Amino acid sequence: MPTLMTTGVARVAVDLGTPRQRFLDRLTAAETESLRARGQFPPGSMGPRLEAALRFVRSGGRAALIISVAWVLEAVRGGGGTRLVADEDRVVA
Repeated sequence: MPTLMTTGVARVAVDLGTPRQRFLDRLTAAETESLRARGQFPPGSMGPRLEAALRFVRSGGRAALIISVAWVLEAVRGGGGTRLVADEDRVVA
């Protein structure tokens, strides 16, 4: 089970509030850093949570799960939320 970080939304989104908005199920640390560098996840939104999740996985944590309190039970069952994982955990198809 990853470390849980609760928030008010079910998943992390990119391009929030635009027609291109999409929700993310899984991110690597490198993907997160790249998205942040392009202006995603600003300080008044998901930025602080993703910064904390990055610090966690960069310091040896296996995964961090960002999820709404309402969806925590779903997370315990293996679904829901956005998992931020170390770079080597990414499976490329």
